[in-house]
Amino acid sequence: MAVAFLRSAWPWAAEHLPSFLAKFLSHVQIVDDADSCWPWQANRDSDGYGYCSLVYDDLAFFKAHRISLFLASGAVKDIRNVVRHSCDNPPCVRPKHLLEGTHQDNARDRDSRGRAAWQNGNAGWQIDPNWNSWLIGGRHAPKGEAHYKATLTELRVRCIRAMHRRGYGYRRLSVIFSVPRGTVRCVVTRKNWKRVRW
Repeated sequence: MAVAFLRSAWPWAAEHLPSFLAKFLSHVQIVDDADSCWPWQANRDSDGYGYCSLVYDDLAFFKAHRISLFLASGAVKDIRNVVRHSCDNPPCVRPKHLLEGTHQDNARDRDSRGRAAWQNGNAGWQIDPNWNSWLIGGRHAPKGEAHYKATLTELRVRCIRAMHRRGYGYRRLSVIFSVPRGTVRCVVTRKNWKRVRW
């Protein structure tokens, strides 16, 4: 790829930090196309964002896309701002695809593109307008034993409540049923398992 083209993508860095720019570019897959993403090829976090570090003039950057935008302009409007992707591709570091904005701008982008977990009706959570509760995959979240985090059964809940009425304390019940004391307290006070009658 022509050096002049790369300098036009990161003009400030080509003048002020040429050695760092060369190192940075060695980790970028640059595609010779007008609109293609340039993915970061080195370390990535669990969300797919590339990371490396740059400390310059009392500023520290750790995300590759933030560094890329800084290298392109040499300035950061507000250090609290985030760098947004117009391409919606986390590993992309092409300056043309990056915009500086607030957390609110970033959330608005996420919502408008349907990337929020609650907007994904097949896998994520969403709000049911007719009920004041959460839906998972289009159905109400399972209750009681059907819930994936349930550690007790309805029979054990009834036993805990009956034994507590006969004088067993929270600590002793937690040992007998092998659950935390807080779980026993929530069962007895009906904070949890409200649907179980006695």
